[in-house]
Amino acid sequence: MAVTSPPVGASNGELIRWAFEALDRRDVLALKQFWTEDTVQRCPDRTCRGAAEIAAYFKEAFAAVSDWNMEVVAVAERGDDVFVHWHLTGTHTGRRPTGP
Repeated sequence: MAVTSPPVGASNGELIRWAFEALDRRDVLALKQFWTEDTVQRCPDRTCRGAAEIAAYFKEAFAAVSDWNMEVVAVAERGDDVFVHWHLTGTHTGRRPTGP
């Protein structure tokens, strides 16, 4: 069963792992709980600011990549810093290019 809310009392690494699992499920509603209006997300083709803009970006990406599959390879955590090695596969079927 999918967790629809970020885990309470989790470490930063656990929160990031949860977010990547939600990305893999394409669960934008769950992810919106994770973002605030002050959140800045740097994406390959633009920078998004705020929960609504970030959610719109991922909805667009999910629509463009019909078989989106995101896998967390490794997570390293130290204090507030978290490094994630991830792998994304999918077939781009959308009209909008995803890069320069």
